[in-house]
Parts: sequence; structure tokens; C-alpha cells
Amino acid sequence: MGLQGLQGTPGPQGVAGTNGTNGTGFNFRGVFNTNTAYGVNDVVTFAPGANNITYNVNLTFGSAGSMVGTITTDGTLGVLKTSNIISWKLTLADSATNSTLLTPSNSAFSSGNYDTGGQPNNDFTATSTTLTMTYSNGGFWGVSGASGQFCMTDWSNCFGPVAYGTWSINGDNAYSESAAGAGSSQIIGTGGTTSTSAMSTYVATGPVAAGTAMPGTPPWVMMAQAGAAGPAGAAGAIGPQGIEGLPGMTGPAGPAGPAGPASTVPGPVGPAGANGTPGPSLTEARAALMQWYPKTYPAGINPAAIAFDGSNFWITNYTSNMVTKLRANDGVIVGTYPTGAWSLGIAFDGANIWVVNANSNTVTKLQASDGTLVGTYPVGSSPSEAVFDGANIWVTNTWGNSVTELRAADGTAIGTYPTGVNPKGITFDGTNIWVSNWASNNMTELRASDGTVLGTFPLGIGPYGVAFDGLNVWAVNNGDNTVTKLRASDGALVGTYPVGHTPYFMAFDGGNIWVTNGADNTVTKLRASSGALLGTYPVGLRPDMVAFDGSNVWVTNDGGGVTRIGATK
Repeated sequence: MGLQGLQGTPGPQGVAGTNGTNGTGFNFRGVFNTNTAYGVNDVVTFAPGANNITYNVNLTFGSAGSMVGTITTDGTLGVLKTSNIISWKLTLADSATNSTLLTPSNSAFSSGNYDTGGQPNNDFTATSTTLTMTYSNGGFWGVSGASGQFCMTDWSNCFGPVAYGTWSINGDNAYSESAAGAGSSQIIGTGGTTSTSAMSTYVATGPVAAGTAMPGTPPWVMMAQAGAAGPAGAAGAIGPQGIEGLPGMTGPAGPAGPAGPASTVPGPVGPAGANGTPGPSLTEARAALMQWYPKTYPAGINPAAIAFDGSNFWITNYTSNMVTKLRANDGVIVGTYPTGAWSLGIAFDGANIWVVNANSNTVTKLQASDGTLVGTYPVGSSPSEAVFDGANIWVTNTWGNSVTELRAADGTAIGTYPTGVNPKGITFDGTNIWVSNWASNNMTELRASDGTVLGTFPLGIGPYGVAFDGLNVWAVNNGDNTVTKLRASDGALVGTYPVGHTPYFMAFDGGNIWVTNGADNTVTKLRASSGALLGTYPVGLRPDMVAFDGSNVWVTNDGGGVTRIGATK
């Protein structure tokens, strides 16, 4: 066989084949909305819990009924279904001494219509700041558990025909309700606060009807997951010190000052006078006047917070947006002055009165001498209480989960610092600021010089008012009818002591702690050194806040007036 021949020349390129069919593209729909339907290959962004909105609830009805707390939705705006309500913490009461707490662990929401077999209705709606019930078309909404229920109805299934209120709290088989007008609308919750979270991307692998599957459940499939936030970078090194500048030119001499006084040397001290006759003690004075009884004075509509300026008491009237000035020696009203909306907290800085306006997100500064308006200054969301640290005013922002520090001299904002959830009460121990956090059941300690958080310490359920006794910080636990005593030096628990029902605020009289009991119409007196119960005394209807003037304890009553009690009682 011969040798293999050389490779031949390549042939020409063949004709190109036809193009393939394009695949189905993705359809980007933006942020997921529970009220929107989606098709196959629709792509959305979604963060679990990112759109949740928490609303503040504060309803009253009947002679003594109430529902107070929070409702959290999944962020749906417009018509709500029961599935849109993901959490709640609601205290129901039908009298001053009977209440219960409903949460998802012991209760459930329901809704229905008179003529559709209990199907959901369109009567409960949400905006970003309000929850609203509309009484129409025979609809009802409610939340109920074994210990009681709350109902809003446009027919007679609860206690209608058109009404809202509670039934059988703790099994008492009693109603507490108020009528609502047919076709009317009623705000149930206010002050919506939205949570924040990182977004991930999801694609629908099948059709999704409105109000059904949420991203993270079939037929949604994750395309890209949001990464966790990276750690904060290390602080950079301090740069070298710059070269010292040249000295400036000497300025011209100022004008000569006025001549000083003729002499600055004091004269000799005169001889001491004879000792005077000792005056009667406070107890002796009360015995002489037979003042062993409390006395209540008018103090405007719905008195709330109270502060003493050395001669007068200043009392906020939250429903009339006013503050009342009352003379301490005889209870006479000196004047009434306008403030912002829903005036709650109050503080005195030695010359001025500061009033906290919850619905205006501001504080109002008035001259204590005559009530003249000095200024109004913005703070955080839904502010509650205030305290003066000797130079600055500190304000709790209940829905902002923070405190704001203002310079008392001119109202300039110095800073806003994080606290726990829903901060309420606030006090100053001479060095640090202490804040009670109602929804997280703890106390935050911040350094007053710079707002740094120094510690967080557990308390009882639903802490409200706080006070400092010179060594310890005290907090009222509104949800479990106790007060907690913490050592100010390190936050260690000293003790927890029982008081009356639904306690709110407290004051220190130099030896004792006084606590208002809102549901009992009383105040409780405890020995500060040991927590021992010294007495319980009647005051007005729904006592709220309390202050001490050096001789007497004064208690504001939400139902009307301010009650004076001798501190030696």
C-alpha cells in the first residue's frame, strides 16, 4: 500500500440553522402587595414583617369599660381581613377592679355579617396611621378569649343593634358598652408605626390570587435573598496634629469699665440673736387644724401630669390642650394657659414649665412666673413624659422607642437616643437618665452627658411611672399591680412589692414612695427603705400622677380635680 496523501482543502461553511424560540421573560412588579393578583414569572420584592404596622388603642365605653393596648397588622391598607391582624396586646376592663389581657396566645379575632352566614365583611379598614370601624351593612368585628371579649357590631349578635364594648370579663357575665350611630365611623387605633427589614426577591411559579400566598410560600420561589448587614468597620487612626498657627494680632484696648462700688469689704458680723421659740411640727399643725382628711380642688378637665415650681402646681389637661396653674397653699387656680395637642407630661427647670404634647410631637415651654409662651419645640413620635437634669430636658418618645434631649436654655435638640419598646416614665439620678419601657418590660439607663446606653434591666409587666429615692430607682408595673426597686449604682433588683390595681405613677416624699392606683381610686404609701406597706388612702376618680410639695402629696384624678393628702398621714 502506498503512503497516505495530503489533507484536502476545507469545504465552504454550511448555511446557518433557524433561530430557536425565545424563553418566557420575567415581569417585575415591584414591592409585593397582598391585595394584588400575580401571574406566572411575576417578580416581586418582599421582606417578611417589613410592612407590619402597630396601632395604639385607647377606647372607653359604658360607665367604666375600656380597651387599651396595641394591634399589629401585616401592613395591608384599605379593607382588612382577620388574617391581616398578626398580633395584639389588649387590656379589657368592665369596671375599676375587673380586667383581662388578650393576646394571640389566648384569644382570636373574628368578623362576619348578619345576612351571609358569618362571612368576613368590609367594615374594618386601615390607613398608615389609623384603624377604623364603620357600622354598616349588618357587620361585626371582635376579639375574644376564655377570659372575655370585645365586640363592635351593626346588628344584635353581641349587644347591638349598633354598639361596641366588652362581655363577660373573667366570667362575670356582664356587659359594658356604648351605642354607636348607624352608618358612623369610629377610629379604633392611631399612631401607626411601621417595622423595617431587608428585602429579598421572589418569582411566582404559578398564578397567585389576591390575598392568598405570601412570598416565601408556594408558588413563590426565592430568586435572591437579602444578605445580613455587615459589621461596622473599625474606627480609623487619629491623624497627626496640625502645625500650630501663628499668633494673631493684638486687638485694640476696650473702653474703660464703670467705677466699682466704694468698698467690697463686708462689715463685721453682728452678735447672734437669741433662739426663737420652736414652731409647731407639721403633725402638730394638722392636729391644731384637725386636717386629717384629704381635700380635692378643681384643676381643669381631665387632669393628668403634675409638677411643683416651689409655690404652685402646674397640671396638664390633656383633652382641652391646656395647663392649669394652682396655688399650693390654698388650691386656688391662678391661671390656665394653652399648650399643644393631648398634653400629657410636664417638667420644671427652675424658671420654666415644659409641657409634653403627645399628639403634636412637641413640647411647649412657658414662663413659670406668668405662663407666657416661650417656645414650642419638636421631639419624637408620641412623646409621653419629661425630666430636667439641671441643664437639659429629656422627653420619652413612646412610639419612636427613643428619648430626645433638648437644651433647656433655648430648646435646641442635642440628640435622640434609643431605648426599649414604647418608653413611658423617666427620671434622673444626678448622673444618669432612667427610662421605663412599657412594651418590653424593662428599664434603660443612659449616661446624661452623652446619651450612651449603660444598661437594660428587667421589670414587671407594662412599666409606667418611675422615681428616684436618692439610692434606688423605682418603677410602677401597670400590668401586674406591683412596683420594682432597682439599685441605681448597678441596676441590681432590690425587691418587688404589691400595690393596688392598675398602678400608674409614683413620687418620693423624702422617706416614702406614693403610688397611684387607677382602678381602685386610691394611693398606696410604701416605706422607701424596705418597701413595707404603710397605708392606702382614697382619692378621686381614676388617679393618674402624683407630686410632693414638701408637706403634702397631690394626686391628679383623670375623672376630675386634684387631691391633697398630708404626707404625715
